Amino acid sequence: MASEVLSREHPIVGFFKELFAFLNPAKEKQESEKETDFYYLDRYGDHLLRLAMSYVHNQSDAEDIVQETMIQLIRKAPEFENEEHEKAWLYRVTINLSKNRLKANGRRRFEPLPETLTEETPEDFGYLWEAVAQLPEIQRSALHFFYYEGFSTKEIAQLLEMKESTLRSHLHRGRNQLEQLLKGEAPDETNLS
Repeated sequence: MASEVLSREHPIVGFFKELFAFLNPAKEKQESEKETDFYYLDRYGDHLLRLAMSYVHNQSDAEDIVQETMIQLIRKAPEFENEEHEKAWLYRVTINLSKNRLKANGRRRFEPLPETLTEETPEDFGYLWEAVAQLPEIQRSALHFFYYEGFSTKEIAQLLEMKESTLRSHLHRGRNQLEQLLKGEAPDETNLS
């Protein structure tokens, strides 16, 4: 499970701490909770890992993407207006890095889920994860953010940089495709994009 993966003993956490110290050697420790080395990793690490996994379907690649996201956070040191902006920035960077990883690896976007992922998923939902993995990337992302992360359509549209009406269309198409896949029917090719 992802929460076990990013425990404080996980190598990525140690790397993050060392990197933070290296890139910010003169920075004095701040009183604010947000200035601690682990704030962003503790708060968003599991979500970012699951998001990266939904794109790359590989634990090692997903961990690398989370690590790269944290590196960008340290290097760019953005100032966030609020918590939603903070979350959106981290999700957007993770999505972009995931897409870049897929391009770099030359992978197709419809890979079967690895055995280890389906083993960690309750048996009742294994078929659901496989069906979701067959959806086009945009529909998969929209469904993930809406149902799994609990984002509103407005928040998802901003995150995916599209109009809210377009996002609702992708959600609708994704639900229809998912229903067809779960019934064992061949999906309608016209709705795959």
